[in-house]
Amino acid sequence: MHRVSDVRKVVKSALQTPVVIFSGNASDEKVSDALTQGAKGFIPKVVPLRDLSTAIELVAAGESLVPMDFARKANPARRAKPAFLSSLELDVLHVIPLGQTNKLIAFEHELSESTTRMQVRRICQELEARSRAQADVRDKELCHI
Repeated sequence: MHRVSDVRKVVKSALQTPVVIFSGNASDEKVSDALTQGAKGFIPKVVPLRDLSTAIELVAAGESLVPMDFARKANPARRAKPAFLSSLELDVLHVIPLGQTNKLIAFEHELSESTTRMQVRRICQELEARSRAQADVRDKELCHI
């Protein structure tokens, strides 16, 4: 599917189901065309498999998803938005993609489980995320990693 009209047809036939384009060509033009025609997301084929399900879950939850480079160019102010996270919060944030439980994160960082839970809650608040997965995606958008 390489033509704008193809995307339009798929979006129209999907009715209320969000459409995500999965493509090897993630040029700015292709991403922009897909979004203009109603796609809710654009996932390049270079996305690691472990991140693919998270990406699809975000779109299913009503979020839009585009390649990081495209998002930065489309909204340079978003890239500059500071997230005020402590070094401990950044450490916790960097292990979130590993799928570790609060208990395991607490053990590895010599913290209590309740402290870890509060750190995760604060990370989500600062990044305006509703879940750990969304916090991970927002973190990557803001270039913390």
